[in-house]
Amino acid sequence: MSGCDVADAIAKANNVAEGLGAFVWSSDREAARAVAVQLESGSVWINNHGAIQPNAPFGGVKQSGVGVEFGVERLKELTTIQTVFC
Repeated sequence: MSGCDVADAIAKANNVAEGLGAFVWSSDREAARAVAVQLESGSVWINNHGAIQPNAPFGGVKQSGVGVEFGVERLKELTTIQTVFC
């Protein structure tokens, strides 16, 4: 793909109401990372499909749900910080 094709693919991927997961397939890992950070998605897998793990947060953006599962981020959603001064 040329640079224009990649930019068009990113724009099309971001022009949806959902953003749970995205995948980038490439033999050039640095180019894949450059694409991944531009995608409006809660998770982006590079040369992989849908792998999740309990120590990494998993959640979507846009209309792909509310909140996060797994990781410290999920624990923070379930707790309230309180400071008590005496």
